[in-house]
Amino acid sequence: MKNIPISKTILSTYIRTLIVLFAFGLISYSVSASEGTVKTITYQSTAQNTSCKMNIYLPAGYDEATDTNNSYPVFYLYHGGGENYTHWINLGETKSTLDSYISSGKAVPMIVVMPDCKNIAADVFTKELLTDIIPFIEKNYRVKKDKDHRGVGGLSWGGLQALDAGLYHYEMFGYVAILSSGWFATDQAAYSKAKDFLAINGKNIEKSTRYLYFSEGTSQDMAYANGQITLKLLKENGLTVHYWEHPGGHSWMAWKADLKAFAPYLFRDASTKYVSLDFQGGNISTATIMTKVNSSIAAPENPTRIGFTFSGWYKEPACSTKFNFSTEKIKQNTTLYAKWTSASN
Repeated sequence: MKNIPISKTILSTYIRTLIVLFAFGLISYSVSASEGTVKTITYQSTAQNTSCKMNIYLPAGYDEATDTNNSYPVFYLYHGGGENYTHWINLGETKSTLDSYISSGKAVPMIVVMPDCKNIAADVFTKELLTDIIPFIEKNYRVKKDKDHRGVGGLSWGGLQALDAGLYHYEMFGYVAILSSGWFATDQAAYSKAKDFLAINGKNIEKSTRYLYFSEGTSQDMAYANGQITLKLLKENGLTVHYWEHPGGHSWMAWKADLKAFAPYLFRDASTKYVSLDFQGGNISTATIMTKVNSSIAAPENPTRIGFTFSGWYKEPACSTKFNFSTEKIKQNTTLYAKWTSASN
């Protein structure tokens, strides 16, 4: 093939054109996120007396000899009823979300374990988690083995299973995420058990839990009513709950958004504290402020609510003591409550 010479003038013009196109965003490029890996493994369940599968997300670099992290935190993430261990990868976009968030520094490098929860009772699966799954992971993978580097969460029926583990074994899990779930209003035995346990252990649970995320797919979620009952019970017993609603109802549209919402807050260092913004019927862009202990925080954007005027952030649901952003410092996990005044007043 004959080489065609390019003059300096043509080359210079070409380069200037590229610069202009990049500047105005007409040509763009992106750096791919460092990719983690997903492995499917089989383990023996003594709780079910059978072999079971689970998917394990390993962050980028885990399998490399040059990996400088000796061990990683672990989040145990449950699917919903009628689903299996593949759903968080295939529908929940777990791998792509974590690849992107970890690469950009938005989330801490972590291992995520997605077991096959099946539709078994919550307490039975908690036994499997504690007896079989966690010991298997901690024996075969480089993981940190303390409460502050271990979390559990799930959606729908998996949310009930995660509630059982995260509540009744709170000393095992520093991070809990409950999506589109809650104790069934008709299951008085389960509700009463939780109510009695929280009444006795609420203060200890609050002290032990680093971050508790709770969500529903707006009022269109089939679990909404049960979720509100559960949310009320948790708050009444002194737990700092980071509540959020994503559109989509009881669907993966909401749950994918949930993963993106809570992943950045997982496994932060011990000096990190979380402020929950209880919008009390209003709308706001985020429900959580992450800060350092003994630091002040900037006032968040004002929430909105149709027919009401926002009157400030307060320290209690009744809104009697206003929070002073100029002088007060965050010493522990804290909830601030939006005060509303009817626009007709």
